[in-house]
Amino acid sequence: MLKAALSNQFKKDLKQAKKHGFKLEKLNKVVNMLARQEPLPAKHRDHNLTGKYRNFRECHVEPGWLLIYRIENSELVNHFRVYIFFDIESLFRYNMVHGHS
Repeated sequence: MLKAALSNQFKKDLKQAKKHGFKLEKLNKVVNMLARQEPLPAKHRDHNLTGKYRNFRECHVEPGWLLIYRIENSELVNHFRVYIFFDIESLFRYNMVHGHS
């Protein structure tokens, strides 16, 4: 099992998610699956990122809630970042930049 190392930014993102009513159990489920090195169900759309983020992966905890992460040395999951989209416009801009439909 991989050890999850949580960045300070991730902890701040968690506070924001909780403040805005996101269910942290859903995030915990995804993080636990990653730590156990289990493949995520297709609904999470787990994929590699490109460009300057090529060493990172991204998955959807739920629509409008993304988790950016990296696995280093097959030992730990770290550099977590959670992105939350509060409106359709910001989600649309993200999808256009990242080539999602």
